[in-house]
Amino acid sequence: TNRMVCQYMLEHYQVCAERYTRLTADDCARLRALAAWERRVRGAWGEVRAWEVSAAGTEAARVGGEIRVACRVALGSLAPEDVAVQVYHGRLDEHGRIGAAQAVDLAGEGEAGAGVFRYAGRLPCERSGRMGFAVRVLPRHEDQLHPHELRLMRWAE
Repeated sequence: TNRMVCQYMLEHYQVCAERYTRLTADDCARLRALAAWERRVRGAWGEVRAWEVSAAGTEAARVGGEIRVACRVALGSLAPEDVAVQVYHGRLDEHGRIGAAQAVDLAGEGEAGAGVFRYAGRLPCERSGRMGFAVRVLPRHEDQLHPHELRLMRWAE
């Protein structure tokens, strides 16, 4: 039980205490900045759109190989550092839904036009079988507690 209590303290209580200290330092400057960021992201989230998803290498995909995934993302008034663009992937069930999924971040490859950015990355082929993927956009900030904290997500069209 001593090991379990120590592990829980290190993985939960200490992390929360450090976050509290970081956010409340300098008269809560980081906390105020995070709240302003959240308001800005919520206000602009309707402008976010992902489309033109492409996948290269799917024809000959084998375990140990990879698939290159790319897409375009319109951010509206948001900046690339305000979001994470990810490939959500996993084994498909009998209904064609992705189960036991993992997410892989796509990297920004530059601006493709006014407020439109290209993202791409490599999706590892780790298992055999019927697999699927989808691209999603999430808000991202270094002081967020959890990636789904704002309950905002945009799936690619």
